[in-house]
Amino acid sequence: MLVKLTEAVHNPQTNAYHLKEIDINPAQIVAIREDEQSQSLVKEGRITEGLSAATQFSRVYIGGTQYGLNVLVVGSPEQIKRKLSESRTVLKG
Repeated sequence: MLVKLTEAVHNPQTNAYHLKEIDINPAQIVAIREDEQSQSLVKEGRITEGLSAATQFSRVYIGGTQYGLNVLVVGSPEQIKRKLSESRTVLKG
């Protein structure tokens, strides 16, 4: 089951970020880490999509091979883990 998260996508031409939804397979997540450097994005006005100055960001690492991906998402690691655990449902059979 895929989980919907909000990704902060960097535009190198404007050095700004925009938000978009991303669907992630929780089984492919290798690690989740708080991204303290991104905390200033809202304060600096590099994300202007109505986020609070207290918004936290995390890096979600997907896949463990050389083609792994890391995604900057909105939310603390605890919030991301909670959202991932809420998506798990028990199949009745």
